[in-house]
Amino acid sequence: MEKYSLNNFEENIFNMDRAGGNTAVCNIGGLVTLDTNIDYDEFCYNFRILVAENRALRKNVDENGNVYFTDEINFPIDHLYFDSREEVEKWADVLIKEPFTIEDKWFFKICYITVKDKNFLFLNVHHIICDGMGMVNICRKFQEILERNEKRIAISHTVNEESISKEKYEKAVAFFDKYISNESAFCIKENSLDYRAGVQKILIKPALYNKLKLFAEKNKISVGMVIIGSIYKYFSTVKNSDKVVFGSVFLNRNNNNINDISMVANTMPVAIESVENSFSKTCFSIGKTIFKLMKYGFYSQKDLYNNQHIHSNLYDISISYRNEKLIPALKIGKIRELFNGYCDSNMRFYINEKENSVEIQLHYKKSLFSDFYAECLLDRILHITKQGIKDISLDKISIFTEMDNEIYEKTNSTFYNYDKGNVQGYFDEIVKKQGNNIALIDDNRVLTFEEFNQYSNSVVDFLMENNVEKGSTVGVQVERSAFLPIILMGILKAGCVYMPISVHNSKETTEFFRKKCSIVITDKNKFCRSENNVVDSNKYAYTMYTSGSSGVPKGVKISTDAIYNRMCWMHRKYNLARRVLQKTTNVFDVSMWELLSLAFGGSLYMLNEGDEKYPDKILEAILKHKIQIIHFVPSMLKLFLDYCIKNNVKINCVEDVFASGEKLTLPLMCGFKDVFINAKLHNLYGPTECAVDVTYYDVTFEEDNIPIGLPVDNCVIKIMSNETVLPPMESGEICIFGVQTGEYTDKNISGFKNINGEYAYYTGDIGYIGKDGNIYYEGRKDRQLKVKGIRVEPESIEKAFMSVSGVSDVRVFAYKDMLCAVYTGNCNNIKYVLRIKLNYREMPTIIKNVESIPLNKNGKTDYKKLYEIVLENEKIDINATENERKLIDVIARETEIKNIMPEDDLFNKGIDSLGVIKVVNAVSESDIKFSDFYEFRTVRKIVENINSRKMLTVLKSNNSKKALVCVPYGGSEPQIFLSMCEYIKDFDVLGVYTSFFNKDITVENIGENIGKELCKLGYSSFSVIGICVGSVVALEIAKYLESNRKVVDNVFIGASLPTKAPRILGKTINPWSFVNRKYINYFLEKLGGEQVCFEKVSEKIFRNDTNRFFKYVNKENRINIKGAVILIFGENDKITLGYSNKAKKWKNYINDFSLITLKNAGHYFIKSKAKKVAEIIEKSSKIN
Repeated sequence: MEKYSLNNFEENIFNMDRAGGNTAVCNIGGLVTLDTNIDYDEFCYNFRILVAENRALRKNVDENGNVYFTDEINFPIDHLYFDSREEVEKWADVLIKEPFTIEDKWFFKICYITVKDKNFLFLNVHHIICDGMGMVNICRKFQEILERNEKRIAISHTVNEESISKEKYEKAVAFFDKYISNESAFCIKENSLDYRAGVQKILIKPALYNKLKLFAEKNKISVGMVIIGSIYKYFSTVKNSDKVVFGSVFLNRNNNNINDISMVANTMPVAIESVENSFSKTCFSIGKTIFKLMKYGFYSQKDLYNNQHIHSNLYDISISYRNEKLIPALKIGKIRELFNGYCDSNMRFYINEKENSVEIQLHYKKSLFSDFYAECLLDRILHITKQGIKDISLDKISIFTEMDNEIYEKTNSTFYNYDKGNVQGYFDEIVKKQGNNIALIDDNRVLTFEEFNQYSNSVVDFLMENNVEKGSTVGVQVERSAFLPIILMGILKAGCVYMPISVHNSKETTEFFRKKCSIVITDKNKFCRSENNVVDSNKYAYTMYTSGSSGVPKGVKISTDAIYNRMCWMHRKYNLARRVLQKTTNVFDVSMWELLSLAFGGSLYMLNEGDEKYPDKILEAILKHKIQIIHFVPSMLKLFLDYCIKNNVKINCVEDVFASGEKLTLPLMCGFKDVFINAKLHNLYGPTECAVDVTYYDVTFEEDNIPIGLPVDNCVIKIMSNETVLPPMESGEICIFGVQTGEYTDKNISGFKNINGEYAYYTGDIGYIGKDGNIYYEGRKDRQLKVKGIRVEPESIEKAFMSVSGVSDVRVFAYKDMLCAVYTGNCNNIKYVLRIKLNYREMPTIIKNVESIPLNKNGKTDYKKLYEIVLENEKIDINATENERKLIDVIARETEIKNIMPEDDLFNKGIDSLGVIKVVNAVSESDIKFSDFYEFRTVRKIVENINSRKMLTVLKSNNSKKALVCVPYGGSEPQIFLSMCEYIKDFDVLGVYTSFFNKDITVENIGENIGKELCKLGYSSFSVIGICVGSVVALEIAKYLESNRKVVDNVFIGASLPTKAPRILGKTINPWSFVNRKYINYFLEKLGGEQVCFEKVSEKIFRNDTNRFFKYVNKENRINIKGAVILIFGENDKITLGYSNKAKKWKNYINDFSLITLKNAGHYFIKSKAKKVAEIIEKSSKIN
């Protein structure tokens, strides 16, 4: 068979198809309401004539991108019957999302549909066959054939391909050399390979359309150019760029090929700049630019990127303008376009001008943009258009809609009038009211408020005796004890400025800080009680230092008013007059609210210096002193929760847990309520440059994404792009206005700005304001890093490296929660030298020496390569299965081969025949063979082969006469039950490998095969548990066991509802068949709150398991089981939402059941609630 090459436009589609994986990203289709009276036989006959005459419809492509054509025209055309148009449209919306594959013989699908006396044509075509205009031409040519009504097959039609002269091509190259370059790139997001898309629409109705049309005619432009002008205004504003680049779709057709069925549409970059600050002139310029580009429509993306040496995407927003009035109406009927559920660009606008209206459609990648964002964006484009057609100057056009303003108002309604005062003054009043109450406890003393006050008076006396003037900075370098808050309060009462200095600093760093102070207090034992009560104040309360980008630490002064406002807010909101644990190091600003809580009536317990690192010490303090308020950095909170869960600790006394310093993540919340029985969790956020915290959020435990919340009292937060305020849902820099802001001790350091008369701090953090008015944190703007909650400047650490003799270059960065450094040069004792120059928080965990720092194509540091360098000798595959990790550990132990990844060739890594013998002898798994190593060579393939050779595995043996049989989630191994096994005492626990069975084996067959094996094992009784799609296998196992006179005590169905799949042409359609592996991973990550990454093998098992499940539940086979059936659901499981009502559907399959709900549990409760599930199983067994 003769093969041809793809043209450049087809090649672009081919590459898109491959990048999209097994998706419908390249499907284009429509549903045509047939106005002509044609029966099914006549329809088929004439459509086959169309295919015979148009070779493009007989096109196919092999996996290497070679085109070939078939002469066959006997393709399938289904005749379907529906009861209503709505049913047809619903069916069509599903089928358009079914992807084509290389194996498909035809790259189009045709259906003839009958609804009573009305007929429809469903047409789904791969984009490589034709573009949007080609779709219209298919319908037009079919119409022409019907009109001819000739009963013969005509001569094959050939596509007219325009030949481009060398001169014309060279002119295009010269034009684009001047027109576009890598520097022109305009992308609003990192490109996502997850093509799943959403769609939003907005309609410009006749009244507004007429005004729009008049404006367009007056300025000699089309309506489409006005809409594009509005899109330009929006994105140029939010990205603070006068130059914006969009991709615009060009038909690339002339009189010769206007009617062809072919793929010649071309998307080209349109670079737009404003003209004279005029909306109308800018729109005119857009039209002029697009018109100029039309003559280069033949110049493909491949040409552009090769000839102009473009290295990355020039744009990620595409725009298609279609004036339907210029397209002749089809006589056969009206086409309804079908959305295939995918989008190749990050965002694509379709501007469809109709007879008396304009519809703007927005397709967007759901992995990048929310539905609400897309809805808001279209509203803003419409809002801009309404202003633009009044010919307002560009800088006067607002991008904020009324709803945007309402959300901002909701976010920043923070005014609260506190009586004028200061923290030390408030404390003085507290002493008068509750002087004999306990104020402070450490391991050596208990002080009342009166005693504490007297000690703080002696600090004031000490400062006066040493001639320390009001407003002077007093350094404090002492370990945590009762004297730390005493010294702090004394400094404030003296009207001086408190500045903490870490006792862990290097001598060099300590000397730097001492020079900033009038005096430094290092001896905590010099203070005794004094009756001389002085309460003074000054403008500033304290100074904190953070890492500086120049290598020199930055000092931040926080005013007396700011810290007073912050403490008054917290006391009003959460009541500080309770027992508070002080465990935060004094150089971290969180320590300020902990230390000063006693000024508002709180009783403060001081944890010993260094104990903050140890969960057992923290727990001991909490329980001993019945702590009610405590703060954690999220990473430490995780360690603390893990420790408590492991030791079965429940904490009743704590009422409020505050978290700040790092992003609070969903997985962290999972175990919170298991430990803190009565506590609420609060997420706080604030940079050192402001008074501790500027936002707060009270966690509900129902969030998909935890925000940093709303501003504290008298604080305003705006999301900015330079000096432009961004609307909700747009990411920008978090900027803080109001009383909370501080100022740098060095006036030359930037960060604080005066914006239209308002003092603001630009945090360098990126975030956005959500639909709910809460602020959401996304990450750092620059390279500033947070490691274990402490902010460090890589530049200052790099400066320390560069001061070491022999170091020539260095890059410092964070990987996960580790500080890493890669340097060039020669220095044998670099770690020793750096310990003198850096404090312990700035010391990188991993330091690697390399020949050169890797660079990317743009000449910038390639951080991806740096991550690979760092991990070369620290390789850990987070996606290795439990069995893979076990085998890797045995190989490492027996052969001393390190850093094995599941897909490494073991013989290339150095294993030999003696090593294979050692490993096989050491592995407890009897199914492993010597030949497995030579045949399969990698750990992953060896384990996969072992799994495929067995149906059952022993997860835990208790020498019991009863067996618990476990069927896992789809795509999972039975090892997922291991956490539960720790708590099972009354059963031997067996796991089922569904991977043993090929894809054609039914659920019933699996139940029978597993049942037969179980019957051979001699157990007196069984219980069976199946999770998610494994539930139906569990039912069939129980059914087989009982039919063979075995006792089944209980069947546990977990996280599962008998949800039916759609049926098309009598065939059950698995919804998961429409999505690729990346989306499956993404979805399961959302369910479980942790990273999931299916490899090909687990993806294949997942698809097989889900296929079997849907086929089974669609049949509604009734099962009579004598044993008790117990349904278990997680109350927060998104897969089984509404389970309390939907569980009734199980009665179509089983006679009766009981239902148990696991509180604060999601879909993967078999891991997160392992102990609770085990208790349910054991308890149910005893009942039976």
